[in-house]
Formats: sequence, structure tokens, C-alpha cells
Amino acid sequence: MPHLPGTIPDAKNRSRSGRSRDGSRHASNDGSSYEDVEDTSPRFLEICWPLLPAIALGIFSPRIYAALTMHEPLIMWFVFPFVVVFGRPEFGFSEELTRTLPQLFIYIQFPLEGLLTVFNLSRRVSFASAMAQLIFLHCVCAFVLWLLSQPAHP
Repeated sequence: MPHLPGTIPDAKNRSRSGRSRDGSRHASNDGSSYEDVEDTSPRFLEICWPLLPAIALGIFSPRIYAALTMHEPLIMWFVFPFVVVFGRPEFGFSEELTRTLPQLFIYIQFPLEGLLTVFNLSRRVSFASAMAQLIFLHCVCAFVLWLLSQPAHP
């Protein structure tokens, strides 16, 4: 199959294209050239930086939680959804676990979300998409809490 100008030649034509070992431009059989696409892996700091603010939020989260408990429960549903969800008796956890999990998640919710963001950034997801996933997760938890707070109808 002939090589079209402006496209990358197939493996058969590429071997005869006269490409250089270090060069980024290569000539194909018809004289046109193409550039190698370089696979640039993201650096460590480009991926892991969201973990630093997440750990800082994890350290200050008990104070944030205490400040938000004085407000509308809807705010708690969006900011600390896992703390509220794991404290609900409807999930059938033991009484001890219902007391312990919310206290644990006050500290680890933000670092876990930071790890999720780091994971998404390492998969080359944009930061906006990674944040949209976290917002969606919080909204789903808030919706579950809203459903649980509705009065039961016979």
C-alpha cells in the first residue's frame, strides 16, 4: 500500500525510510517526513503533588469537622460524606464499628482522596477530570444520605 504524505508509514515502509537513530524527523519512500512521537512519562512531582494538600487537610480535618457540625447537615453530607455514611445504623455495622469508622474517616478521608487523585494523574487523566470524579463521589454519597434521611412511607 503506498504511503500517503503526512501519515506515518507502516512497518514495511518504515524500515526503508532512512530514519536516523537519534533524529526526530524521518523520510518516507515518497520523500515526505514525519516526526516520532516521544513518550513523555509524567514526573513524580507532577503526579504526587495532590497528596501534600490532602495530608494537610487530613491533619486539620478534625477542626474542620468540629466547625461544620454547627451548620446544616447538608454541608456535612458534601464535605465529610464517608464520615456520615459510616456512622449510619442502616448499614448494619456493629455498634463498635459504627462509632470507630467515622472517627477513622475524619482523619483518612482527604488522604485517601489525594491517593485517588494521584492514581488518576498517573493514568494521565487531567486534573479537572480527577477532581470531577471526587466531586461526583461526594455527590453520590450525599444522595445516599438524602435517601436515608427520607421518612419511611408504608
